[in-house]
Amino acid sequence: MNSTNFDEKNDNENHPPNMNSSFSTEEESGPSESKKRKLSIGVSPSLAAIKLKMLQIENDELKKVVEKLDKENTDLKQNKEEPLKSKILFLTSTINDYEEKV
Repeated sequence: MNSTNFDEKNDNENHPPNMNSSFSTEEESGPSESKKRKLSIGVSPSLAAIKLKMLQIENDELKKVVEKLDKENTDLKQNKEEPLKSKILFLTSTINDYEEKV
């Protein structure tokens, strides 16, 4: 038997599917003082908020890296174009000089 099927079967038994919404909340069974609200995916709202904040921070950092790479790419393109422009100007002037002589 495949272990993945076994894990899925146990997961389904421990966490029955919620038909309303995948993000709705349910109260956890247990002593009344230790009852906590949990997301149906099994994550407490405070933990989900922390994870969301961490992902937002990571996203911001990735945006900064992308901006830096875009700038470097633009700089490289400009640096690559400048020598080509100077070569074209040199060749054009050389051709003009040659035509004047001939």
